[in-house]
Amino acid sequence: MITFYIFLITCVFAVIGYLLGSILFSVIISELANKDVRYLGSKNPGSTNIARILGIKIGFVNAILDAVKGYVAVIICLIIYRYSIAVWTNGNINLYGLIFVGGTFAVIGHCFPLVYLIHLLASKFDFKNCVKYQGGKGVSTSGGVFFAISPWIALVAFGIWLLIVSSTRYVSLGSIITLAISPPLVYAPHLTLWYLINNHIFGPSNFHISILFITCIFILTMVNGLLVTYRHRTNIIRLLHHKENRFGKHHDKKD
Repeated sequence: MITFYIFLITCVFAVIGYLLGSILFSVIISELANKDVRYLGSKNPGSTNIARILGIKIGFVNAILDAVKGYVAVIICLIIYRYSIAVWTNGNINLYGLIFVGGTFAVIGHCFPLVYLIHLLASKFDFKNCVKYQGGKGVSTSGGVFFAISPWIALVAFGIWLLIVSSTRYVSLGSIITLAISPPLVYAPHLTLWYLINNHIFGPSNFHISILFITCIFILTMVNGLLVTYRHRTNIIRLLHHKENRFGKHHDKKD
């Protein structure tokens, strides 16, 4: 019976993350500016396109808001875990890695929001006509999830992204490489000492980072990385053919 309850709570984590991820701040911000990001520029409701349409400052604000979604999803799941699974198991089993299911589903919700799912079902899975309802590419939200895992890992990942983007001006290349490199960082000996959950505020006083906990995080962050890579599939093709546009060069129609 305990196993069933744990599964049920994990499903709750997934739903919470997905619903939070489905909030597309880029669409809200652009419509407040009397513009709809889904019909302008690259037509991708992401921070890069927002920056091209409304300016870098607005794009930065949008990126922060998208990151907050991933972060908050994990924190909410952590609170629920501490008053449910942790109580049922008396803290004897470390299943804290499950809270990051919420973060992963926040990324999924950002890429394929609830509005997209509703239209997909209503159209009997007419994927072609529902493309305009898709969300962003999940980079900023993944960053928020990494920050919830460890601020230090998030800073290292951001440093990698910033280095690549500043040297190449390819936002897509920086995003793809960063999300590919970041998951193995969860195994870094010193960085794991700085897990956000490994303190008295966010985690239990007797919390112990086990290999199971780290492996769970690794798998979930790998899912994030694969999803982000999939969402950048057209960018990858353009990069291979040297046709990808560099950010800041001009306001193009690609992203």
